[in-house]
Parts: sequence; C-alpha cells; structure tokens
Amino acid sequence: SVHDALDLQTSIEASKWCLPNDLLGKLQDICGGGADGGLVRKRSRSMVNLQSEPSHQKFMKLADARAGLLGILNDKRTQPDVIRQLLLLDYSLETQQTVLIQGMGSEDRLPVLCDQMQALLMGLVGHMPLYDELSSVLADWMRLAPDCAALRFNNDAVESALLLKAMVDRLSRCVGEQVDEFQTLMFKKAQHLGSAVSAPSQVLDIFVDEVLRGTALFSVSLMLKRL
Repeated sequence: SVHDALDLQTSIEASKWCLPNDLLGKLQDICGGGADGGLVRKRSRSMVNLQSEPSHQKFMKLADARAGLLGILNDKRTQPDVIRQLLLLDYSLETQQTVLIQGMGSEDRLPVLCDQMQALLMGLVGHMPLYDELSSVLADWMRLAPDCAALRFNNDAVESALLLKAMVDRLSRCVGEQVDEFQTLMFKKAQHLGSAVSAPSQVLDIFVDEVLRGTALFSVSLMLKRL
C-alpha cells in the first residue's frame, strides 16, 4: 500500500505521474531503480542504492529529494490531487530520515549535526510556512550555524559555542510549543474515540506521545539533545 511509509519504492511508483523528471531521477537513485522502470515492490529495496554509503550521505540525499517535493507542495499552482500524492511520498521520505537519525546516536561532529538539523528544519518550515518563529529560526540557522559549527564565529570558539547554544535553546522552545499544541489538539479526540471502543485509560495516556514520536518533531528533539 502507498500508505506504508516504510515502502518508499511503492510510494515513488504511485507518484511517478506527477513528479518532474529530475526529481524522479533522484528518488529512483535513492531506491536503486533506474529510469527504465520495472521496479520491484519489496521493502528491502527501499534504499538499496544507499546501503554502502555513510548514514549522513544517505540522510542528505533524502533531504535534497524532500526539498524538491516541498517546493512543489508550496507552489500555489499545484493541484489538490498532486498535493495529496506528494504528501504521502514526503511522509515516506521523512520516515526514512527518522530511521537514519535514530541510528546515528554516536554522531558528534558539529558540522554534520548542524547540516542535519538544517535539513529537518527546512522540512518543518515547508509544512508550516506560516509559523513565523520557526521560519526565523531556520533563517538564523542557515546564516550562523556553519560558522558556529566550525568554531569561527567572530574568530572566537567561545562565542561560537554560546551562539550555537542560544539557537538550540530558541529552537527547543519552538519544538516545545508545537508539542504542547498538538497534544492539546489530539488528546481530547483520543479520549473521545478511545472511550467509544473502551480502550484502557493507560493506552489513551500515551497515545498522543506515541503519535508525536512518529513525526519530525521527534527527530528534531533527538538532534537538539546531541547538539
């Protein structure tokens, strides 16, 4: 099913009709499928071309593909049926990024961590373009984080560390606000639906948290801890 976020191959196949050729080529390269078609619908093929590549390189290839999708999604000329299909595909790519982030717990290189955070922020802003504070955080991150990661902001390592810490704290507040908002939106609905099927109260208590763990906010939270 195209709704299976782990089956990226199937999602790409279902979206071929509305993808530009350059973006389709990037996605097929990620999945190990050529432009000649005939792609096998097997979960194990989801990222076969990337198996020998470092995790960071895999992550950035996915980020590049997502940037192309988000550009189409934020184009006011994009038709509703295309938006639906590309949202499903973008969710598949986001899920693959989450899997990679969870597997890179030992990564401690500041430039790499800052690049990954920027990619995640671009994804969030692409889906929440009207959230001004998050957009401002992304703009500052793109402008300041590279120098901070290299400890060369104002040619001072201490200032670089302090500025990076300030940006991380600001982003932490944004993430916290979004988590609180989503918990408020979903909790009452979860209670209502759960009571209708006699779900145990302890299940309802953790349901919203588990939903949030499946979003990009969870990946951003992991990156904030590493930074």
